[in-house]
This record gives sequence, structure tokens and C-alpha cells, in this order.
Amino acid sequence: MADLLKAAAQIRLNLEDFPESDVLENDLAKIPSILCMSTEIDNLLQCVEKGFCLTANYAKGHGSMFEQWIHVDHPTTYLYPILCACGGSRQDLGVEGAPVVLMNLPYNLQFFHWCLSIGIGRDSI
Repeated sequence: MADLLKAAAQIRLNLEDFPESDVLENDLAKIPSILCMSTEIDNLLQCVEKGFCLTANYAKGHGSMFEQWIHVDHPTTYLYPILCACGGSRQDLGVEGAPVVLMNLPYNLQFFHWCLSIGIGRDSI
């Protein structure tokens, strides 16, 4: 363990030797905007609503298929209701929506795994 700590200390770089404007900003400007990720929770909640909302009429969503799957594979499971995020953004949307995403996440991931295992959505990923 001591050898590992010595090696880590030798590898450690002094970040003050690398001005942020030279290293980071120039490289970030080269990344196409389509590849950039947002930290906005509203976008995540809109995607979850489009994909899993049982009442959504989004053509690419899986709401009705997810509802049938949950009734067959997990009939006693309580799904937390997804907030309406597609109609705009509210200040408290992230606070109310994040717990719903986390509580339903195990079932959403199992559903995606099931879809991939039967061949649904392979060309979309």
C-alpha cells in the first residue's frame, strides 16, 4: 500500500502549472454541441416522461408497453407517478421529479433490459 501511495504522489500533477484558459477552454470549444451533456434535471424528467409515462401519447415512448410489462412481471409493484415535465418547466420540478426517477429506476432498467433481450430498440441504441 505504501508503494501505491508513493507512486500516486509522484504522478500527481500541480494544476497551477497548467493555466485553465490554455488547457481546458480551447479543448472544450472543439467539442461539437451535439455531444455535450446538460446538467439540467428538466431534460432528464422530460425524457423519463416521454419514455415511461403510462398516459403519454408520445410516438417513440414505451408507456403502454411498459404498463403491460409491469403488470405481468411485477404485478404488486407500486410505480411512483411521473410528473408532467413536457408542458414546460417549473421551479420545483427537479425537487419533485428526482425521487420519482430514483424510485422507479430499477423497474425502468429491467424493462430496458427486457426490451433489448427480445430485440426491441436495438437499432435505436
